[in-house]
Amino acid sequence: MKNVLKKLLLGVMCFAAVVAIVTITGCDKEAVENDGASYVDLGLPSGTLWKPTNEEGLYNYDSAVETFGSKLPTSEQIDELRTHCQWVWDEQRKGCMVIGENKESIFMPAAGINSCGIYYVGTDGYYWSSTILDIGGPAIGLSFYKDGVSMIEVDPAIGMSVRLVKD
Repeated sequence: MKNVLKKLLLGVMCFAAVVAIVTITGCDKEAVENDGASYVDLGLPSGTLWKPTNEEGLYNYDSAVETFGSKLPTSEQIDELRTHCQWVWDEQRKGCMVIGENKESIFMPAAGINSCGIYYVGTDGYYWSSTILDIGGPAIGLSFYKDGVSMIEVDPAIGMSVRLVKD
């Protein structure tokens, strides 16, 4: 936990983006079509279907919400992914295989974070949810590295990855 906090604070020093780290825990694909995009059923209790790949680039919170709208997962959906799936670090691919309760999986690359420069590519992954705590305040995201996965509060100006869900 201490190493995660240290890494996050160093990587976001320009914006003091990380307000708090909430918790830490511990992918053949069934594709479902939606408007030409395929989604994977990980057997989650909510039935949420996840896109098998990231959107290209790193987005700040406002541009992620504006661009992807209701396809951006809520903090509840991200927390469900964190708590109901097994996260296995893949050293060759530099990211995590996220294995659902039904043994279907998605790969989430450790694409790093953009805060006055891009940091932690290949070692840490940061993903937006659609949830913001207060207007002008921090937004909720997900962070992982080879030893853990956590929910985080992040300054909306920070650039992070986006993984969509079926709306």
